[in-house]
Amino acid sequence: MSNKFVIKNGLVVNGGGLQLSGSLDITGSLNISNVVNAGTDTDKFLVLDSTGNVDFRTGNNVISDIGATPNNGGVITPIQLYADCKSLTSGNVPWNVLSDLQPSANQGYAVWIAPAAGHLYESDISPEQTNTVQANVLADLIINGSPTSQKTITMGAAGNAVNTSWGVGTYTFSKGDRLSFNFNKQSNTSDLYAIQLTFRLDN
Repeated sequence: MSNKFVIKNGLVVNGGGLQLSGSLDITGSLNISNVVNAGTDTDKFLVLDSTGNVDFRTGNNVISDIGATPNNGGVITPIQLYADCKSLTSGNVPWNVLSDLQPSANQGYAVWIAPAAGHLYESDISPEQTNTVQANVLADLIINGSPTSQKTITMGAAGNAVNTSWGVGTYTFSKGDRLSFNFNKQSNTSDLYAIQLTFRLDN
């Protein structure tokens, strides 16, 4: 049997602290009156395992352990828009009031000022008129007047929404950025499109 150091009636350590090279078994309670702030995200959360040992779990581990659903980078914020291409085949989708495409990005009805940092997560685009000629549309998120990376999305018949994932890095913006959504119907027959943009915004 290995030697053990048994403490009765408490132990007070002052000065340089207590260093252990082996394990420490505590049969009573453990009271810590003060701990140092890690000062950074160490992604380590202390837990008691099934054998009584103190271990750590990562943030993702904890989410899985408690059955929570991760927010995948922000609060889901959907915005419903309509694009009417009767005057312009391509242009910038108005964020409210109108449906006619706007000729200029980063101004007027074609601007949405981001209320928080975030990214464009996905889009759902549906032709809302007879779409005899079904082809690709072109779409792009414009941030402060600068295009990001244009997406090519294949349309179907009227009433069929096409879901597209936009990812994270390329379409990321900051609070206060001016966002425009550029849309080009190309050779599709339908002039009217329902567009839902889903953003993920920081809490």
